[in-house]
Amino acid sequence: MRSATFAFISIVALFPISAQISQSHPEDCGRPGGANPPLPNVSATFDREGQAVLYIGGVGSRHAIPLTRSGLVSAVYRIDEVCPLPDGRLVLFDDSAGSEVLIVDPAKDSVDTFYCYWPILSPDRRWIVYEKRYPLHGVEGSAEYLIYDLNKSAAQNRPEGDVNNTTDVGAVIFPPGQKNVGGDNIRVPREQLHSGLSPLYWASDSRAVLFADAIAGRPAKIILVTLDDKGAPSAVEHEITVADLCGAAISLPTLPIWQMERAEVGAGEGGARSIVLDLTSDNVHCPSRILQLSNSDFKPTKPETHIKAEPTHGAIVNGQEVVPPPKKK
Repeated sequence: MRSATFAFISIVALFPISAQISQSHPEDCGRPGGANPPLPNVSATFDREGQAVLYIGGVGSRHAIPLTRSGLVSAVYRIDEVCPLPDGRLVLFDDSAGSEVLIVDPAKDSVDTFYCYWPILSPDRRWIVYEKRYPLHGVEGSAEYLIYDLNKSAAQNRPEGDVNNTTDVGAVIFPPGQKNVGGDNIRVPREQLHSGLSPLYWASDSRAVLFADAIAGRPAKIILVTLDDKGAPSAVEHEITVADLCGAAISLPTLPIWQMERAEVGAGEGGARSIVLDLTSDNVHCPSRILQLSNSDFKPTKPETHIKAEPTHGAIVNGQEVVPPPKKK
């Protein structure tokens, strides 16, 4: 998933200490090669009430923007990256627990925020792709991949238009058939239980996202999702084979356990898209390989609709043990 050496803002809840934000991971801003985007004079702190505040500008001309919503104690503990947008807005990433994304509009003093996993901005800075958040304890969560369209408003990026919803945010790009409704990524049948196995990689033209994903008990696959101008997704998949890992279809008792260390996805010129993967495996005969794929190596994915599994004896809902009714004969 997303690896980072976090740049942190020095913050003290009772006695605010303002500190400049450093740009430690510009690659998370979607810049090819990790080129540092221009960063305005930005700093942040907690005020005496424990509320997170963002400051833009230097001493004597600072513009203060509260990052806390609805008067609640701030959940923003640090800011790991600041990504400027062409229209003057800022996208802030907080990776202290999962991820919190904050979209700050200094001209309107407005802040939209949501929680997710592994967010990354597209190279053209129009979309943010990420995994939908789910509790890390007590339930088994399924990976659901979403995009936030920065050309749309906060309400337009919520299926129900509720800007106070900080979890069900964005449009589903994978698995196909999902609609991003509350709780649709927990307690799903095992045959639809997805796990994200790699970071999310944008294509250089910002019109495709690539990642590794697996359904419980099944071989992992490379997923490629292309987007049209409105963000409508089209997903295809490629199942990694022994030949992919070893360069030839050698005889092995089982498919080696593999990881995708890196991926590069070219622009879709004339409908063709070049894809280069850096793969490693646990097999001594095939420890690593650079694999090149094209569109013809993928096949369409099948749509699915999550049906929540029935609770089993011992499940806890609202503090009470759930005992399922007897099956009808």
